[in-house]
Amino acid sequence: MTSCSVVIAAFDERRVPLLARAIASAVTQAPDVEVVVAIDNDPRLHRMVRRLFPDVLVVLNEGPRGASGTRNAGARSATGEILAFLDDDAEATPGWLSRLVAPLHADPSVVGVGGWVEPDWAGHRPRWFPMELGWVVGASYTGLPSLPGEVRNGWSENMAVRAADFWQAGGFCEGFSKVGDASRPEDTELCMRMAAVRPGGRWWIEPTAVVRHYVPLDRATLRFLWGRCRAEGAGKAELARIAGAGPGLATERDYTLKVLPRGVLTGCLDPLRGRIAGPLRAAVILIGLLAAAVGFAGSLLRAGCPPRTDAGDAPVPRSSQAPGVPSIVRPARVLTVDVASPLRDLPHPESGEPDDAVALVTLCARPVGMVMVPRSATADALAATIEAELGALARAEASSHGLAVGALTKDGWSHERCPVAVHRQSLAVEGPGITVVVCTRNRPAQLRRCLDSLTGLDYRNVQVLVVDNAPADDVTEKLCRDRAMESIPVGYLREPLPGLSRARNRALGAVEHDLVAFLDDDEVVDPHWLSALAEEFTSDAAVAAVTGPVLPADLSAMPQVRFEQWGGHSKGRGFVRTVLDPEYQSAVQPAVYPRPTFGAGANMAFRLDALTAIGGFDPCLGAGTPTRGGEDTLALTEVMLAGHTLVYTPRAVTWHFHRTDEASLIDQLTGYSTGVGAYYTALLTRDPFRARPLTRALLQVCHRSLQRLATQRSGRGETSPAVRPLRRASALATGPVAYVKARRAIRRERLR
Repeated sequence: MTSCSVVIAAFDERRVPLLARAIASAVTQAPDVEVVVAIDNDPRLHRMVRRLFPDVLVVLNEGPRGASGTRNAGARSATGEILAFLDDDAEATPGWLSRLVAPLHADPSVVGVGGWVEPDWAGHRPRWFPMELGWVVGASYTGLPSLPGEVRNGWSENMAVRAADFWQAGGFCEGFSKVGDASRPEDTELCMRMAAVRPGGRWWIEPTAVVRHYVPLDRATLRFLWGRCRAEGAGKAELARIAGAGPGLATERDYTLKVLPRGVLTGCLDPLRGRIAGPLRAAVILIGLLAAAVGFAGSLLRAGCPPRTDAGDAPVPRSSQAPGVPSIVRPARVLTVDVASPLRDLPHPESGEPDDAVALVTLCARPVGMVMVPRSATADALAATIEAELGALARAEASSHGLAVGALTKDGWSHERCPVAVHRQSLAVEGPGITVVVCTRNRPAQLRRCLDSLTGLDYRNVQVLVVDNAPADDVTEKLCRDRAMESIPVGYLREPLPGLSRARNRALGAVEHDLVAFLDDDEVVDPHWLSALAEEFTSDAAVAAVTGPVLPADLSAMPQVRFEQWGGHSKGRGFVRTVLDPEYQSAVQPAVYPRPTFGAGANMAFRLDALTAIGGFDPCLGAGTPTRGGEDTLALTEVMLAGHTLVYTPRAVTWHFHRTDEASLIDQLTGYSTGVGAYYTALLTRDPFRARPLTRALLQVCHRSLQRLATQRSGRGETSPAVRPLRRASALATGPVAYVKARRAIRRERLR
């Protein structure tokens, strides 16, 4: 059997007898099973458990309090290829582990498995307690599948996952967790993210993998039931704000509309069968539903208030807090650190340079994430920072290199022959042809820097086209002609009418290859950029579009820092690969709701036939038109609406030089808001039947805007560019007008 670790989270000294029962049930599951007990921020309990159970690994969670942080701490110390999670008050039955992990061995598309949880009542189950509400006491409930099959999520008290998939998804969200009386469905949120780790990823339920969950006497009361249901309702509201009301509450909606009414009806009819407590159970179902509704509504009403930040209630992370993305609060130098080699001390800053550094951490040139460190950090301090902030992501990446590694030290993770590097080199030589399109307008210095970076690509089969959009002179044309004899020849095209979409469409007629990638002139590329894009296209024929992160090339000016605080070009994505196939679009993120973003025009690639099938880029959108943006998002959306798959890969990196003055930044962000309004207008104009999903998406946009406005008014929100919320809202509202104006202008041109 594949190596497996059982992770048990514990937090209360009074539950040590139950913990002993859980440990005993876990260690007998297999001869070589590893049991890891994680203690939540209690050194005294940590010492006690280590003394009582010397044969198991006991670790202390010194990070954020709560179930999520504690489970992550245990998982970081685990060495198994499969992680199984068990609660400290749950007892695994014989054969539990082998049954739980079997679907992971049988089907690569299964990213996680949940088992069955039976209640172990301290006394007797109350006659009034309906098993439709079994989840109230942490047990499986009436309405769950009784046979093996696909489900949306498992429960963290009885689930198994592949360690690589778990860490690639970022682990449990440590800002969204059960802490004290707060009940947040951190397991559901994790399951939804993990399902996106691999194409067609899905969760499975195995009812024969049974654990028994202890239910103390104080939980067999109506008072506890009311409080638990109310807390669950509030937690579901928070989940809906993170994942969207559609995917976030799809299972709950079916449960509320089908399972609960059936339970009420059954309870009312029970006296006819001689079960006189049936009406009581029906009444309790209604009480529980009411309590959940009260909690849900209360959470929505509080949504405009800033989250509490005391230790007992960690704040829910904003969408911009993506995996592997640090909080950048001041200017810094940007550099790259590869942990496949020994780490070095960072040099002291020279006069006028920022004191801090933002480092892209890579393994064999594959991005893992970014960290912010003092510019003069020693190799030991740098390794400690990377381990603390990116250790989980780094180990997940290391597993794909065939490495089994522990904590990162200054010695790095050196290895002689890397299968990832060998595959990348082969792809760079033998991969399909790709045309790179760079659109520019009167910026020869920036274009020269961009083209210089393209000459450093490891990819061989490349065509580069520069589209000169409504130029004021012939400087760009001369620049391209001078490069005709270089290793990667540069073709030149002129588009006389202004507009980024027009320029990109002009290039489509001259593309020589089946794949076309787009790049802005104020960027430079990573040497492996095209290899990473080609890897996605060649691995799955259903993939019609690929995007990647657009990282800051320079952060020496505060406006550049503010742009990253706003979210940058890759806002909300970070360093976790995401496959937006039709199933993901249906269950997690609709194709008409680009939050987090699908990608940016500064780093995107398409299959040429898929792009031309949707008509290319909308000439009414984009820079150089009244709408000022939205053309890239619309193209990506239309490709997905056509039934294709989009992949966001953190391995395809470009570097962007942000604007350095505040006025330009404000103008840029205002233009983005106008482009968003125009994007939605274009979607509706192209197909009026999109009104319903668009309405839901716009309501989510408005809701999040109100949340940000309330947070900023409270004075406790995060620093952001000085664009007033009302100005952004006004720009968003002008988007439809701008789109109509752009359409009329095109019609007038055609009539001339």
